[in-house]
Amino acid sequence: MRVLNQQLQAIQSCLDRHKAHSYDGPILVAVSGGRDSTVLAWLLSQMARRQELDKDLVIGHVDHGVHHLSSAAAAHVSALADQLELPFVSTRLGDIGTSEDALRNARYEALVGMARDLGAGLVLTAHHADDDMETVLFRMMRGTGPRGLAGIPEARPLATGITVLRPMIRTRQSTIIDLLEASGLTAFEDPTNQDLSYARNQLRHEFIPDLREGLGSRLDLSLMELAETARRANDILEAEATELLESNASYPTNWRCELELEAPAEQDLPFLQEAICQIHARLHPAGQRPSFDFQRRIVKLWSQPAGKRVHGPTELLVERTREGIVMVDLHLAGTAPTQAIELAADVEVPFGTTEWSVRRSFHPSPPLNPTLQEAGPRRALVRAAHAAEPWALRCRRAGDRFWPLGAAGAVELRRFMQARHVPRYDRDRLPILVDGNDEILWVPGIEIAAPHRITVETEACFEVKLSILGGATGACGSY
Repeated sequence: MRVLNQQLQAIQSCLDRHKAHSYDGPILVAVSGGRDSTVLAWLLSQMARRQELDKDLVIGHVDHGVHHLSSAAAAHVSALADQLELPFVSTRLGDIGTSEDALRNARYEALVGMARDLGAGLVLTAHHADDDMETVLFRMMRGTGPRGLAGIPEARPLATGITVLRPMIRTRQSTIIDLLEASGLTAFEDPTNQDLSYARNQLRHEFIPDLREGLGSRLDLSLMELAETARRANDILEAEATELLESNASYPTNWRCELELEAPAEQDLPFLQEAICQIHARLHPAGQRPSFDFQRRIVKLWSQPAGKRVHGPTELLVERTREGIVMVDLHLAGTAPTQAIELAADVEVPFGTTEWSVRRSFHPSPPLNPTLQEAGPRRALVRAAHAAEPWALRCRRAGDRFWPLGAAGAVELRRFMQARHVPRYDRDRLPILVDGNDEILWVPGIEIAAPHRITVETEACFEVKLSILGGATGACGSY
């Protein structure tokens, strides 16, 4: 059958294009039991029988539990897997409501869970060209940019080490209908597909047919051309944003990014917005991009003084700094301790559940290697004879005073941090090193107290180092 062979070749080309052989484990095929996913499962089983796949296949089903036939759908997919002689796994969702966004997010989370259980790095879904056109039109009506108008991507990351691939995204629904008939299989009709309380079903069953009646084939052609144009524009946006991030962004931890960038020119704002979206998606636990309104609020920070912030119920905290912005996922950042933590010698002491830890080591004479300049701001040498025991780590407190280098005396720690442009977010989280008299010896990463720095006459000293735990790939920023 010519159509069958063409579709098998299209799927193989897609798998080759995205190097499917390089992913871990078997391929998880997401099957709802409907026409599209049934055809995808059948086509892949044909390829497996022909030994055209170098990976095992597993049929995966997500039971949403939102209608009275959901258990029957799961049983149908299980029987389909038996018929195709493929392993079957399934999971049933809890009470997540019936909104389209909630169901879609929960479905992908369930697929990620199944993939992790199987050790699978690749998940295949049955989205096709008509789904893509519907998506473009749906996003146009809700408001979107080039990325949204580009439609459904052929591949995208679902989670760390797991990618979703859509090998039928260029296949028209009419072809899938023909292939289902050729397969001799029966699809399960999900009753929610006809429920017009869902906005997408209204679009599919009412709005699009009316448009096609008036515009004919021009509707489909126009949407496909629009999506292709948007894809090209989006490719440029992503490339420029990636270059911007490679030059200006650092990731001290896997939940924080520091973007050092001056106020951009008007013509560069689209690239900055895309860069912000990429940072947000990288740090957000669900890989979520920020809303358009949130993007605009972040961009406006560049016209505001350091210390200004924006954040929302699902978005990350973003703070304006002297150099650019800091973006943080507050849920993963952990909390600073409320009580002081004693810092014994030669012990790595974590500072609460934050990213920080501190270690101090005794030296009978100041070490010459590395030099203070080479060691950087996260290491200091403190005169041993000038600090009462026990030393401790704590957060800053109201009324704290600190003696900066070169100053005539102690100043308010609050004003010192402001003068050193420490981000507001960090001021209440940094581990402040104090001695037994609660005198501040060192503000890690910033400056040692003048009375406690070593001199040419110094004999014994302590070396203290600030470390960052849970770091991600990328350079560590400093104040």
